Amino acid sequence: MSEVKSVELPILDEWGHERGRVKIAILPSSRYQRTPRLLIDTRGETQDLDDDLESVRLVEAAEYVYVIDVPNARGPFDTDHPEMFFADTEFGDRGRLRTGEYTGAVDVTVIAASKDVGKICFEVQSTKLDYMSDYRWMLRDIAEACTDLVMDRFAASAARFSVDDSHDSETLYQRFSFLRSLLERDEFQAAIGRILAAPYVTWEEVEDVAWQARGLRPSSRIARSIVRPGPRAWSTHVIAGDLDSIPQPMVVPRMETTLDNLPNRFIKWVLREWLTMIGRVSSALELSSEASPFARRGKREIAGLRKKLEAILEDGLFRDIGELTMYPGASQVLQKREGYRYFLAAHVQFEAAARLYWPGMDYVYRAGQRNVAKLYEYWVYLQLGMIVARLCGHAFDSTRLIEPTEDGLVLRLRYRDEAMVTGTIERLGRTIRLELWYNKSFGASRAGVEGSWTRPLRPDCSLLAQIRDDAKNALATWIHFDAKYRIENAEETFGKADDDDSVQTNFRREDLLKMHAYKDAIRKSSGAYIIYPGTDGGNPFRQYHELLPGLGAFTLRPSADGESIGSFALSSFIENVLTHLALQATQHERARYWTARAYAGPPVEARVPAVPFIVEPPADVLVLLGYAKNASHRVWIAHSLMYNLRADAHRGGAVGIDSRELAAHLLVVYGDDMDIDIYKIVDVPRIMTAQQLASMDYPEPRGRHYFCYSLQCVGDERQSKWLTRSIVERVRMRMNPQALVGAPVVVTWLDLCAEAQFDDANTLKR
Repeated sequence: MSEVKSVELPILDEWGHERGRVKIAILPSSRYQRTPRLLIDTRGETQDLDDDLESVRLVEAAEYVYVIDVPNARGPFDTDHPEMFFADTEFGDRGRLRTGEYTGAVDVTVIAASKDVGKICFEVQSTKLDYMSDYRWMLRDIAEACTDLVMDRFAASAARFSVDDSHDSETLYQRFSFLRSLLERDEFQAAIGRILAAPYVTWEEVEDVAWQARGLRPSSRIARSIVRPGPRAWSTHVIAGDLDSIPQPMVVPRMETTLDNLPNRFIKWVLREWLTMIGRVSSALELSSEASPFARRGKREIAGLRKKLEAILEDGLFRDIGELTMYPGASQVLQKREGYRYFLAAHVQFEAAARLYWPGMDYVYRAGQRNVAKLYEYWVYLQLGMIVARLCGHAFDSTRLIEPTEDGLVLRLRYRDEAMVTGTIERLGRTIRLELWYNKSFGASRAGVEGSWTRPLRPDCSLLAQIRDDAKNALATWIHFDAKYRIENAEETFGKADDDDSVQTNFRREDLLKMHAYKDAIRKSSGAYIIYPGTDGGNPFRQYHELLPGLGAFTLRPSADGESIGSFALSSFIENVLTHLALQATQHERARYWTARAYAGPPVEARVPAVPFIVEPPADVLVLLGYAKNASHRVWIAHSLMYNLRADAHRGGAVGIDSRELAAHLLVVYGDDMDIDIYKIVDVPRIMTAQQLASMDYPEPRGRHYFCYSLQCVGDERQSKWLTRSIVERVRMRMNPQALVGAPVVVTWLDLCAEAQFDDANTLKR
């Protein structure tokens, strides 16, 4: 391919007449760049059958200068691609051509004085992935994944291709492109090469003419031939038994090899079926507008593929092979022999793919465009789906991706449309239900509802892992993946370890911020990771010590053999994530559990001042509401720094050894017509008898045994003056209305704070 500094493209009107020219040139500052080649002109060169691109080729994300020259035309000049052509003059005849992220064939209509002059055509190639191979490999992988889904749900025998002429050229071209990927694999070339080099050979019995002079090997067939009627040769000697003559001539059997057998007939039939289908698509495209980029590109691609198939059928192997009269599905040769086995599988896949329509390809082949970034996004989702399917085994359900409609089988994978597959996996005694979403929208939602708590977000791929230990406990975690075709390496997004934000950098900081947004804004999200077709995946970042929460980037790109580069590392990561989520002893699980508990109820609106005698959050501080039966009891508590609870099971208000009352952190003493006293419980309760309490001047012990707390004064209580007897009694009645009068009740410090309601005049200042 010839790299040039400038090209001139003819402006052709609808009759093919040249009306002018457009010159496109590389900027002087870019002329010394060697990779990628910025401007290529293949006109005048021999066209490769595999090369279906336009002859003049630009590259994405590049800038050029253009000059429009149309003799005898009045300006100003303009184009129907204002997003690419930016005029430098008011006359519009020269300016800058910026390809941006556009890839594919471009039909540009040149306009002069608001009237169409004609069109120019060129190609914008991708610089990230190999434009010819990687693009087709991704389409091949998508076709394989989808045909596998079709064959899992629908009988292949019912899948026969037919072309509906009512479809437009765009739809037909999409179908052809989807099927074409099945015929451009290296496996196809290897299979047909093996068949042509070493075709399957069978032996068959043929009848031969033997004259009297030839010796014959005795057999039952010879014996029958000797006695058959017809012209005979007589002899004066006895030949056999009483016979003195033999047939003249004599027909005898003979074995010879043949290529005209069922497996070879099947190969010929399959190749002719494929050729017939291509012809149908070509005929349908002929009915479409000649100006359509779909029709033009489709005809060019069909011509190349047709020549390949015709060249194969012209091989001497197929010249003497007859027609197929029965479907050889049970043939052991087709099922086991190298080459033949591939054709049987390819035929089934071909028939399945022929029924499949993919509306999502609109965004890949729109107006001749080859949207590599969007195709990569689709491909990444299906690659993730295959990884999850392998981890789930037979418990993976992907049938929701393929749905039967009036137009056939539709692949529900389309930009801005949600798609989801499900599965379950057993890990470490736990059942994890998985949902892999494409383009799931997390809308802005109120607290406690799934979604984003800021603005709506839509990651490319989202994996939901939900653990259900019982009906009441469900731990859900979202892991998000975003396909970033534009990224070359991980440093573009995450930067180097010694990057300084004060220094101007050229990496895409917005991608890193988007990953943070997914993880932090979408509820129940524990990770967000970029997937890009590079070579250096990098180590994921960990927010704390464990695998999750985290951010990171993984490489994933197609390959010739179908084994995606980077899939092993990505699969290992997802497997480690599932193992991590299955573990009960992780800090991450504890954090998720208590976060869900902490935000489960309504927020506390009462503005009460903080107190120095608690360290843990108020919701985790247990408070024992202890009743003082009279003033002398209250004084005894204050002097002895002890509080007793009834331990005799037969007495009302008694507590058991495993009750919450024996696990409290604070004691609030209240009583009739008295103030509130607050103590800190400093030791585990001990059992004391009535005699022991009486010796400590306890007023009137009536039971036999007691649980006794050791207490400590909390010091200055001015910060807790908001806690009144009425608040304590209301909380007691709300938390345990069935409790006997004077019986101990356990609440939390948050319960007391929530009960504290103040009007504006009595609001306490901090």
